[in-house]
This record gives sequence, C-alpha cells and structure tokens, in this order.
Amino acid sequence: MLDESAGIQINRKERLAHSGLGLLDIDHSKFEDARNELTQAVQLAASPDPVDYYLLGNADAQTSYMNGAIAAYDKCAATGPLVTQCKARLEAMKKDVASGTKLSRD
Repeated sequence: MLDESAGIQINRKERLAHSGLGLLDIDHSKFEDARNELTQAVQLAASPDPVDYYLLGNADAQTSYMNGAIAAYDKCAATGPLVTQCKARLEAMKKDVASGTKLSRD
C-alpha cells in the first residue's frame, strides 16, 4: 500500500508528464492532443502551473474552443510569469468572440 507522500509524488510525476507531452504536441502542431494532455495536467495539479494554462489557452484557441481559451487565459492571468501575455490574449479572445470574428466549438 502506498503512503500519502508516495501517492503525491506519483501524481506530481504524472502531471509533469502530461504537461511535457502537451508542450511537445504544441511544438508539433497537434493542438487537439495538446488540449487533452494539458487538460489532464491542470486537473491533476493541486495548484496548477499558470504556464500550463497559457499553453492550454493556446491549444484551445488553435482548435476553436474559444470559451475554453478564455477560461484558461483567465486562470493564467491571475498569477505567474505570463500574466501580461495572458491578459492580452484574454482580452483579444473576448473581443473576437463578442464580435463574432471567431466562432467557438464549445
């Protein structure tokens, strides 16, 4: 039987693996795959990495999940090293959705 700290370590490693795979998927323009990996990464984390939210927002935007992108950029804009970029993308995405320039699949 695993003790609690071992379970936390396994969860952390699994989250990091999903995060890394999501980044690789973005690098290879596999945005649907990136969405799946990065969604798992943020769901597994007790305190999700804002960079994962930024990447998830990018993957969502590339696959026309505009509402998902808005939610991811909003979470990213709260804290972390990409606050400025996330706020800018959040505002641009909201404007595009409101004006009908970009249609959302979600």
